[in-house]
Amino acid sequence: MAVVLMAYASRNGSTRGIAERIAASLDEYGNQVEVHQVGRAPDADGYDAAVLGCGLYGGAWPTEAQAYVRRNQSALVLRPVWLFSVGLGPAAAEQGFRFAGMLAGEAPKVVGQFRDAIDLRDHHVFAGAIEPAHLSRAGRLLYRGIRGKYGDFRNWKDVDAWSDTIARQLAND
Repeated sequence: MAVVLMAYASRNGSTRGIAERIAASLDEYGNQVEVHQVGRAPDADGYDAAVLGCGLYGGAWPTEAQAYVRRNQSALVLRPVWLFSVGLGPAAAEQGFRFAGMLAGEAPKVVGQFRDAIDLRDHHVFAGAIEPAHLSRAGRLLYRGIRGKYGDFRNWKDVDAWSDTIARQLAND
């Protein structure tokens, strides 16, 4: 059994929902998971492992999440860490948008930021939910212009499968 830190940053709730789902899954495997909003998360040195997740904004994690990783780098390099991001890329691909390939580049950008700073086991990008209220007026016009669909695009089977992979790796450590 591992004591796992789950820290997330979520503006509109999609990432929080995914973080809570992963935490519940890891709990089912006998791990003790503490879920915290990244701005209120304790230092990582009190945990056996960490799962960190954030929404992608402009292809990057929010400043507070990047700062958390930097502040905890000396602890995160000594324990297994899994990262997940929530972005438009997977949802855009599902909707058949031509620009989905550009959005897929979001993942390498996040991984590149932290690759040498932590013991990164994996990084996964999940689709989130997008509603008109999540976008600025200009964003809504742009989204409408590309014929984007609103809705909850989270793939819970994908989240559960990734959670199971983490749980198996924790059991083998």
